[in-house]
Amino acid sequence: MGSRCQFNPAISLVSSAQMQRIEEQIFSAGMPVAALMEKVGLAVVAQLQKDFPQAHRIGILCGTGHNGGDGLVVGRELWLAQKSVKVWLGKPELKPLTADHARYLKALGAEFVGQLEELADCDLLIDALFGIGLNRPLGEPWAGAVGWANGSGIPILSLDLPSGLNDQTGEVWGCCIRASHTYTLGLWKRGLWQEAALPWVGRLRRVDFGIPPWACPEDEVPRLLLRPWQHFPADPPLDTHKYRQGSLLGVAGSAAYAGAALLAGLGSRASGVGMVTMAAPAELKGVIHSALPEVLVYAWEGIPALPQVAEKPFQAVAVGPGLGETRLPLLEILLRDWAGIPWVIDADGLNALAEMGVERLPENGIQAILTPHLGEFRRLFPGIPLGDRIEAAQRAAAQSGAVVVLKGAR
Repeated sequence: MGSRCQFNPAISLVSSAQMQRIEEQIFSAGMPVAALMEKVGLAVVAQLQKDFPQAHRIGILCGTGHNGGDGLVVGRELWLAQKSVKVWLGKPELKPLTADHARYLKALGAEFVGQLEELADCDLLIDALFGIGLNRPLGEPWAGAVGWANGSGIPILSLDLPSGLNDQTGEVWGCCIRASHTYTLGLWKRGLWQEAALPWVGRLRRVDFGIPPWACPEDEVPRLLLRPWQHFPADPPLDTHKYRQGSLLGVAGSAAYAGAALLAGLGSRASGVGMVTMAAPAELKGVIHSALPEVLVYAWEGIPALPQVAEKPFQAVAVGPGLGETRLPLLEILLRDWAGIPWVIDADGLNALAEMGVERLPENGIQAILTPHLGEFRRLFPGIPLGDRIEAAQRAAAQSGAVVVLKGAR
């Protein structure tokens, strides 16, 4: 089979439906389900031994499906590595492959316990209750197992994602395992990188099992920028000078928010641009020059003003931080005179844009990067729900024609 798309498993975010389609293609191409479970289990054990080298007594909370089967393969390999293994089976009705692994692990001599309290002497618990695709709150005995594990004080490793977590939105289905580590299998699941998942996932790792390029989703998938600093400009040539490295106009600051202008100027300088001009109230000129002596300051008295387009060949404009009451007149000037270059809009620039209507950007042919936090996003895009932040940012980008950076812990 030939490669169908450019696909990087290390940074791609998939939904449960996309992951299930990938697995179906792998199985239909000839990979046995049991063989894939073996690959996953061996890879998990290799990583587990690095992350938990002192763990000798391992308890496994085992569900009835293939997530439980993954946990039993891990338990078998840990038993063969001379670890003590205890297994709690929530229900006796197991899928056939999971039942086979349970029968063999029991034959090896691992202890199968009837009460959760019998796992209290373990050094590590492995959550193998539920993987992707859960679409309802956990019932019993699963909810009781989750409550006991979370209250045990024992570190918990979740396989694929913490049991009870919505794999799309990161929200909780009633109750959820609070993992200290989560090993997601094959590809990153969207829910793991949502803000709502932060209290539950612990330290994230991806366990690779060799997904071939031809099995990748045909539809576009979001990608993580795990090392964003690699996207800054490379070091400039040795024979360059500032006028060859770009010129930026920053519009920021007011009497009440002098620090916003300073931070905007510092950020601009750090981006690698050669020339920075700050448009700010006159009373901030001395403050800006004391911290950024190389920055040009275009100061206005009383009534906001900006340099004329012909005065400086700016390649980009950053507008918004700390503008206060001047935000609306300044944004109107920019919309009128500065539509031919890219914009970054933040803070009070976003508040002004929300008052005007975000549709003004495509109407004026402006290419922009919007950087809203949660409250600013709600003001800019009141019709877009925020239950799934990834989807919300994608919808906002489509609506505004802009790049949308939805700020938060993720």
